[in-house]
Amino acid sequence: MKGLEPLIAAIFIILISVIGIAIVLESSQTSTERLQEISLMKEGKNILTQIDNAIRDVAQQGEGSTRALTISVSGGNYFIDTENEAIEFSMDSKSQIIGVGVSKTEGNVNMFGELDRILLNVTYSNINITGGGRFGKGYHNLIIRNNGYDFLNQKQVVSVSLVPPVLPPTALTVQFNQDDSPYIVTGSYVSGVPSNLNTIGEGATYDVEEEISGSALQYGRPEVDISTGSWVDSNGNNNNILYDDIDETTPDDNDYIQSSNNPSGDTYEVKLSPLTDPGVDTGHIIRYRYSTGMSGTGKPSEIDLVVRLMNGSTEIANWIHSNLAGNLPFVTSTQTLTEAQASLISDYTNLRLIFTATKVGKGTRDIWIKISWAEFEIQETGNYKLEIWHNSTPISYPGTLYSINATINFTTNFSTTYSLQIYDWLNSEWVSTDCDSGNVLADTPTQWWCSESTNPTNYNSSDGVIRIRIISTADIEPSLLKEDYIQYYVNYIP
Repeated sequence: MKGLEPLIAAIFIILISVIGIAIVLESSQTSTERLQEISLMKEGKNILTQIDNAIRDVAQQGEGSTRALTISVSGGNYFIDTENEAIEFSMDSKSQIIGVGVSKTEGNVNMFGELDRILLNVTYSNINITGGGRFGKGYHNLIIRNNGYDFLNQKQVVSVSLVPPVLPPTALTVQFNQDDSPYIVTGSYVSGVPSNLNTIGEGATYDVEEEISGSALQYGRPEVDISTGSWVDSNGNNNNILYDDIDETTPDDNDYIQSSNNPSGDTYEVKLSPLTDPGVDTGHIIRYRYSTGMSGTGKPSEIDLVVRLMNGSTEIANWIHSNLAGNLPFVTSTQTLTEAQASLISDYTNLRLIFTATKVGKGTRDIWIKISWAEFEIQETGNYKLEIWHNSTPISYPGTLYSINATINFTTNFSTTYSLQIYDWLNSEWVSTDCDSGNVLADTPTQWWCSESTNPTNYNSSDGVIRIRIISTADIEPSLLKEDYIQYYVNYIP
């Protein structure tokens, strides 16, 4: 047994050493990762400070004062936020170098800790930031310009915008044209030829007009056969005298549900089938069909009919038909919602029509009312939009792909919101993160970029094609997009 003691001791020493080495390695990896994150955060803070100094410099000088910044980014994402008047930086942080919920300020830079994420920003209360854009890893140029004073809001206007990225000294650029023809997904071709897209500013353009996208009309009709329901009096009693099968699609005077004689606030409820929220200003029309009947002798009777459109428990609108005479033939009533009424609809899947019938006056004859048909129509006549795809001619490069940049120069005749996107062939999806978007003013020449330096090969198809698209947000004006110039730039390191 004594001979085993040195062996056991040696085994314990080896185990302790292995465990110690593992702990040291894990600690070292964690420490290295933390130092890398701290370094990236410092870089983000320094870049924000550079941009902030340039913004404040040009804001204090006269209109037209301009600064150009060349920025080298090793990681994280930057966003020129024109809505919140801010320049922002965000990065992932597995080491949580700023605790969750912790915030602090260094100089003009605000810092925030979120779960696995760090946010830095510089905000402005007396400067209106215009321009916009996003950028990440790579070399980038920013143009910062004083665009005058906004007297209405009492703010200095400063544009912060991206220009084509700066490349490392060893990189080379190859330029490629638009392929033979664009692919118009939505929109109407107006004029021009694809070759017009190869030369900027020569006056020749490729023109596409927005068109109605999707169904022009939607119908919400009774979700179930109207005849399965009942007229209900104020005491909760069913007061159906007669009903027939109700056609849910078209009016039919032989199909109806009839109330009891001489109703006193009797109600009949129709749940309409779900509709899709149109998302833009459209026509909202309610139609229903009714008639009255009367029997007996004596003084003629009259009846009131109130129709209410309900969205859940919210009344959107109501229509009153007073003093309807007996034996009235079927009448189709058409009601159009105002924009204010339509704006009250929060859930297009929960719409109801409630009919309320009440005998009025001193007539002595029995009187009743019939409902034969109802529907809610949405006229999507204002839903104009366009979507155009553009492919590059086949690309090639003798080296390692460094970045891909695609540019489009265009104008529009109405102020419209557009988005430029690039196709990720590897993940089969459109990407907008590093592409320009926003509201484009009428008759204003606009140049936008998609700049991809992170995993640029994702945007190069197996047969050497870069694909971009420009889309517009649905609106009520059929605006005309006039494309002047589309080019693709491949940057590579030999």
